[in-house]
Amino acid sequence: MLKCHDSTYVLKEIEKYKKTFFTYYVCILGFDNVNHVQISRFLAAKPTKPFAKTTYV
Repeated sequence: MLKCHDSTYVLKEIEKYKKTFFTYYVCILGFDNVNHVQISRFLAAKPTKPFAKTTYV
């Protein structure tokens, strides 16, 4: 999402990821483009369903 200036676009993408990857965490990372370092990080969504069992065939 480089050069994204619209917050509604970010929220729509988070909702899309939550629907597609409902067993994953969604974490948002913010970077400083001048110093090239991470400046923020937060959890945007937790899994809504328990992890599926893995079956081996």
